[in-house]
Amino acid sequence: MGSQVNFYMVPEDEDLFCAYVLKDPDVQVVTGMFPGSRFETLSVPLPPSGEPYAWCAALWNRRIISRNDIDNYHYCFIEFSRSVLQPDGLAPGRIWAEIEASILNEARKAEFRGWFRRVAGYLNSWPYRWDMYRIGPKTKEYFDKGGKALGYGLGEVKDIKTVGDVSVIHRGVLVNSFSPEIERDDGKVDP
Repeated sequence: MGSQVNFYMVPEDEDLFCAYVLKDPDVQVVTGMFPGSRFETLSVPLPPSGEPYAWCAALWNRRIISRNDIDNYHYCFIEFSRSVLQPDGLAPGRIWAEIEASILNEARKAEFRGWFRRVAGYLNSWPYRWDMYRIGPKTKEYFDKGGKALGYGLGEVKDIKTVGDVSVIHRGVLVNSFSPEIERDDGKVDP
């Protein structure tokens, strides 16, 4: 099941997020984190929309898992699905980690859990939210100027496959553009 924090962030907020994460010299932003795929360290600022790795990268902590051990372990990264500007608006992103299902030993799991909580804590420190999404400070300015948030919903049923007692329903994806109702949840009021 994993742990996650959902967000909307424009590139300026993403740069600040990456700067925070990369303060730890053992952390890198990478791609190719699955066995058999090309492992590559990404430079910051990350590639813009429309270029390779524009959507998904990962955060890797070399203190928790070495490069030599990566192919032997599953779920040893924090998935970083980026929030990307589209023509119709800003698509949501998230960080996600499946710590308990990893095959890390208990000491490494505890270190991984603490690291994830620190990264999540940075995003959760943003005072703005919309529904389940954290909103970066510069992203709030984007929305205040009329920027739209893309939201994803379930569309019509396209296909149902049944095997035994299990049915898998495939739906189309609806993409809607919203003007989010952003709230402050830190008790303060914007000037």
